[in-house]
Amino acid sequence: MKRTVKVLALVLVLIMAVTALAGCGKRLSGAYESTNDSGSVVLLAFDGKDFTYTMGSVQLKGTYEIKKNGDAYTFTMICDEEVTENGGAKKLDEPVTIYDKTPIRIGEDYITIGSGTSVRKYVKK
Repeated sequence: MKRTVKVLALVLVLIMAVTALAGCGKRLSGAYESTNDSGSVVLLAFDGKDFTYTMGSVQLKGTYEIKKNGDAYTFTMICDEEVTENGGAKKLDEPVTIYDKTPIRIGEDYITIGSGTSVRKYVKK
């Protein structure tokens, strides 16, 4: 009986550990750069669950999430803060979603976001 309780307790601990690890999404770190169709440079910088999106003089900050969907991953970025020209920050009236459950591929030195004809490749700086 005691052995059965120990085995059952060990199984429950393992299930809890696997569940906790499965809940942890992928994280990106560092800066990635891309040039859009008009020639403007877009910079994405990641730190933990936070990101900074910079294009020209526009800089937005917020959080992102990567979720596993079968064999693929999806990417969501929500901006809630804009960095002003003087370096200050202001909260946006409403959060802005840049990517919403968009397919993402993560390589060693790049990420691609999007699908079909709408794919943007960002190279790690």
